[in-house]
Amino acid sequence: MDSESPIEIRLPDDLDFADLKLARDPNTGDLSFDWAALERICEASGLDLSVLEKDEDNVSELIIEWYAVHRARDGAPDPVQEALIAEAAEDP
Repeated sequence: MDSESPIEIRLPDDLDFADLKLARDPNTGDLSFDWAALERICEASGLDLSVLEKDEDNVSELIIEWYAVHRARDGAPDPVQEALIAEAAEDP
């Protein structure tokens, strides 16, 4: 999460990206997700949840990395995450 000190993230075997319940409000564009999924990753990784709570960039980075692992393991595409990736690719 912090470029100065890389953190090894461990994903619980029984946790799937879909458990994140990533959603986007169609009116505001705000994202929502189930914090419990991130709490489980923090617990499995020995990471204090406050690292995520204090910086939304850390949350984004964790979700992006988790999704990359998910897809590399032939996980199903997530429409919300795919839309976010496409939007990020469009930004100069």
